[in-house]
Amino acid sequence: MTEVSVLYNIRKSLTDYPSQLNKGADGTHGEDTCGLKSAVVGWIMRGQPTPEPALEPRCKFGRGFYHDATARLLCPVEYDWSNPQAYIHNQHPDYLVTADCWPYFLYKDEHYDSDDPTKGLFKNILLVMAFKHMFTSPSSADFVTVPHDDEPQASTSAPPLKHQRGPSDKSTRSHVATIIGMKSVAPRAIAYTAVQVSSFHRVTEMPLTS
Repeated sequence: MTEVSVLYNIRKSLTDYPSQLNKGADGTHGEDTCGLKSAVVGWIMRGQPTPEPALEPRCKFGRGFYHDATARLLCPVEYDWSNPQAYIHNQHPDYLVTADCWPYFLYKDEHYDSDDPTKGLFKNILLVMAFKHMFTSPSSADFVTVPHDDEPQASTSAPPLKHQRGPSDKSTRSHVATIIGMKSVAPRAIAYTAVQVSSFHRVTEMPLTS
């Protein structure tokens, strides 16, 4: 192989590298979306009282601001969804929901303190469970505890194994946090998780029936 051929192959590899990264990122995003599709609905349906009407994992109609359970989570903190007379219930044009709004599902227990806007921020149980589901394992989402504001952030480690593997046992696949060397929860990981969670709420109205 000539020097020119070597240089050409190197250049081609470097040129293809960004597209391969994008392809891998798109694939991972799709896997996360598919995995959370039923998980998030299941977590919401565990709430008390049980949401009515029931949310269906495979049906996106009737979510968003068309269902009380999802609307309560999506509602910007400057509005009060618990007030049935609030104009946001009627999608009043003066009650806009924009990219600058902070939804209640980002806050622990969906409680926002206007005097301390960072209190409980990014500590909502739904958000933490979604993070664990994607970055450690789906089963680890069942082992979630949300720390108080003066405690360290949640670890990315998986729950303790029930059984210590011996030499004859098959090894299991490492979780995402281990593969990418994640030692702490990065801001971009929180943002990614928040977008994934919100995508299962902000969907469409009920379809028209004849």
